[in-house]
Amino acid sequence: MPVIIVSPVRWSRSPLQTFLLALCLVSGILIATGVSRNPVTKEMGEPWATIWGFSLCVGAAVALIGAFWKNRITGMLIERSGILLLGLASLLWPILVTSNVGLDGLYSSTITLIFSIACFFQVRYINKHINLILEAIKHGGQVLE
Repeated sequence: MPVIIVSPVRWSRSPLQTFLLALCLVSGILIATGVSRNPVTKEMGEPWATIWGFSLCVGAAVALIGAFWKNRITGMLIERSGILLLGLASLLWPILVTSNVGLDGLYSSTITLIFSIACFFQVRYINKHINLILEAIKHGGQVLE
C-alpha cells in the first residue's frame, strides 16, 4: 500500500479572509462597547445591540486565532469554531433587524445574511479538508506540518 502524505500547508490564510475577520472584530468591539452605533443598531435597542457586537467580536477573534495558530490542523479546528460562531451571529442580525426595525433594515439584513451563508460554506470547506486529512491518516498516511 502506498504511503499517503497529507500536508495542511496548502491550507493558507487568505488576505481577504483575514481582512474581513479583522473588520468583524473591530466592528464587534465598537458595537459591543457602544462606541459605534449605526441607526439600525440604535433602533434595535439593548441588549440586542450588545449581544450582536459581542458575538461578532468573539467569533472573529476565535477565527483569527485559529488562522494564525502554529499547528495547522489545530488551527483549522479553532478557525472552524470561530467562523461557525460568526455565521450564527450573522444569522442573528437579519432576525433582530427584521423584528425590531422592519423593512428599513432590509439592505443591511440581506448583506449580513449572505455573509452568514458564506461563513457556513467556509465551515463546510474546512470540514471537508479535515475529513480528507483524517481519511489519509486512517489509511496509513502521515501529516506533515
